[in-house]
Amino acid sequence: MNMQHLKNKRMVAGIFCIILCCGMILSSCGSSGRYGVARPGMAGDTATGAGQEEAGSTAGAGGAPGEGEAQTPETDTRPYAAAFTQVTPPEGQMIYGAGISAGKLVYPSLIPETGAMKVCSLDPHTGMSEDLFTTDGEEMLFFGMVRALEGGGFVASHTEYGSRDTQLIWLEKDGSVTDQITMRMPEGATLTGMSLTPEGRIFLSGLFEGGFSSIREWQRPNGPLVTPEGLPKELGSGGGFVNAIGEVRGSENVLFATGKTLYRYDAAKSVTEKVLNWQDVDIDGTAVQGLEEADGIISVLLMDYASGKAELAELMEDIGEKSGDEPIELTLATASSSSSLSKAVAEYNRSQKRYRVKVETFMTQAPRIAAPEDIDQMVTRMLGDRPFDLIDLSGFEYADTKVDDLVKKGYLTDLTPYFQGSTVLNPADFEEKALALCRVGDFQAAIPRSFFMWVYVAAPDLVRPGEGLALEDLMDADLRDPDRSLFEGAGEWDVLRICLRNNLGQFVDVSTGACRFESEEFRQILEYAARYAGQGDEVFYFRNAGPKDLLMGSAVEQVFQLQTMAARDFGGAGVLCGYPTYDGSLRTTLDTDYNDALLAICSRSDHPEGAWEFIEYYLQREFDEYAYGLPANKQMLEAQIERCADQSRSQNSATVTFGTGEDSYSVKMHPLTEEEIETFRLLLDAADDREPVWVSPVYEIIVDELGPYFAGQKSLEEVLGIIQSRVGLYVAENTF
Repeated sequence: MNMQHLKNKRMVAGIFCIILCCGMILSSCGSSGRYGVARPGMAGDTATGAGQEEAGSTAGAGGAPGEGEAQTPETDTRPYAAAFTQVTPPEGQMIYGAGISAGKLVYPSLIPETGAMKVCSLDPHTGMSEDLFTTDGEEMLFFGMVRALEGGGFVASHTEYGSRDTQLIWLEKDGSVTDQITMRMPEGATLTGMSLTPEGRIFLSGLFEGGFSSIREWQRPNGPLVTPEGLPKELGSGGGFVNAIGEVRGSENVLFATGKTLYRYDAAKSVTEKVLNWQDVDIDGTAVQGLEEADGIISVLLMDYASGKAELAELMEDIGEKSGDEPIELTLATASSSSSLSKAVAEYNRSQKRYRVKVETFMTQAPRIAAPEDIDQMVTRMLGDRPFDLIDLSGFEYADTKVDDLVKKGYLTDLTPYFQGSTVLNPADFEEKALALCRVGDFQAAIPRSFFMWVYVAAPDLVRPGEGLALEDLMDADLRDPDRSLFEGAGEWDVLRICLRNNLGQFVDVSTGACRFESEEFRQILEYAARYAGQGDEVFYFRNAGPKDLLMGSAVEQVFQLQTMAARDFGGAGVLCGYPTYDGSLRTTLDTDYNDALLAICSRSDHPEGAWEFIEYYLQREFDEYAYGLPANKQMLEAQIERCADQSRSQNSATVTFGTGEDSYSVKMHPLTEEEIETFRLLLDAADDREPVWVSPVYEIIVDELGPYFAGQKSLEEVLGIIQSRVGLYVAENTF
């Protein structure tokens, strides 16, 4: 249950980040021009079964294709070479919802002064831009996407905020409307891309159900959204994440892109062909927004929403011969889909020639957090006859195999001597408590690039700014007033986590093995949590805490959140604080950021120096303004704070909307004040680094035994005795 809470929270937070970034004004992205050619793609790469390709070469998708789904043909993909051109839009414009037509970008742009929209084109090679037409301000249509039609004119999408209805609007070259249809989208669906064939077939990509981004065809004029025949599983109904869709000019074929792969779909024959793997052409597949194939060239629009930068990649079949001096291949295994890692690998492979990183992804589920079974498969491969050079430790706290186990058995390399001997990294520049998250004893298993901080926003009558929250005061306030509760939708597991997150040390002393789980204090916590049994509803995102709530749980993942967190809850009077503690001291908890990889070096690697070189490269990467995660590098963190405190930045005066429909609410951004910065520093200084990121097995034992008690199947005394015995045995056997 706790894992699912975290998974859902991170997925929604990621969607919010994209929405926020797309509302910001894009400044100039630098000079335009081509800069080099990537090395040719790897030859001999074959398409694997549906689902397997997205999950990695050894991790199966689990399940045969359903109706209308197909296996990707087992054909060799041809090697491609890529040329890259940086895209520089006119100042004040943002490239979002763009399509590619004859090598030019076509995209909508908001006119802030009038609220109208204009549709623009941009030639990435020359930098020449053109305003194609402007909508009527009184009948303003906010185009989400615009596509240029082969026969002339355009088609655009428009969705009212909070509505399930999406309009597709056909326009002449002057912007006059010639046709319009309305699609009723499934509940919670989000449209992310569209493509029209010359015969008028409409293909859409989006989040349609189950948290997966997939492909649908619209049966016009009033038909349903259907899954096209002949799609592999990862494009049709699960496992993959379709992030772009485009046209093959002059044909009925359509291009589909996931974060790993480019596909070509023959709409007439209902056959899918794998074109290439993005990493073979040094492209970050998670950044692909637009696609077009024409005259033997595949044009790919790459968009980094965090920085606002864009570039055009042009792919053509590589007919050149490989040189004899091929780079040394480093294999990196991961069971998550970190966009920062994907981008770093692509840029690293472009930038140097000695090493080349190849990512093997073991991921069969969405969203982005690793599933335990995926990690187990990755570990099995790691211990087999084809070991990795690098392994991403993200998500290991939820798997059967823990990082502690890998360290004790000698499967990982201690990064301490590498870190201390580095000529480009200084351990003193990193937040020590963040480093401790990835340390087992004195063994530095990984070095986090970023982290986040678990905090609470509390009712103003519960705690004062800069002070801690006493657990006894929290329970008393809740029990005194039957109309109040921790927060709307809280359940027994939420209460248990809140009460124990920073208080396990009250009941177990790892150094001596002493346990106090039969004490009156622990009994009170369990009885308090049992009052909420059966009340949890698993839905708490974007809620605005009201006067009857006591707490609103949250995580500080970006500095700019300090501008909104306290303001959005308790009528704007919320107080940022840490977890409740027995002594009332201020205490927060740090965790590693799931949007960044935790890179470790496998002890069986033949190239540990090369693996460390890539880790150095990854840790030096600058943080974009709206990238998730608090930088572990203290200088980078201070730079983020300064940007958010800058009075002159227009982003610091924007209005941010949380949620949709009746549950939505808006918060006015503002430059960070000295008081808010000081509160953040107090919360960070109060972080408890006693527990590593790999979740405490003691807490897992407690959760494992409490289910029957909360369900009324066992008495409190019986459960307390079992917990006391099991934890005592564990501590005696596993003290490291």
